[in-house]
Amino acid sequence: MEDCKQSFKDLLHTIAKEQKFVDYSLDIKEISSGGANYTSKLFSVTVTEGTNTLRLFCKVAAIGDKMRSQLDKIYTTEHFFYTKLAKMYRNIEDQCEIPDELKLNLSKYYGSIIQLNEESMVLEDLVAAGYDTYDRFKSIDWPYAQAAVRELAKFHA
Repeated sequence: MEDCKQSFKDLLHTIAKEQKFVDYSLDIKEISSGGANYTSKLFSVTVTEGTNTLRLFCKVAAIGDKMRSQLDKIYTTEHFFYTKLAKMYRNIEDQCEIPDELKLNLSKYYGSIIQLNEESMVLEDLVAAGYDTYDRFKSIDWPYAQAAVRELAKFHA
């Protein structure tokens, strides 16, 4: 946890309080992506109070100033998606009475920081929810490709 910026820790405390945690503990563990993620440090965070647990997935910018100047839109784009665009999609789905099982499947957004040199994003931990991370060194099979294209097609529907 000592490698984390204070602004990131403050964001986690804000989220815990928003989720009604009072006397809680934070367990922050860095996740290795095996070299797949070069712009961010990844963290698994568990907020615990008694028997209540909240599992979070977090990204904290880890790119240097030179690369950051070329990739400065990464966090602002993702922030825009979760804070504005996803809500627009959800409103359209609701207005059109799209059944829940056909709605765009998104991880829950908890918060972010888009200030330069403090960039962080906190989302639902999908691995804790039962999803798997696909091995990027293996070819995808037909069911996986079909599911991916089906989700992408929802943007065009």
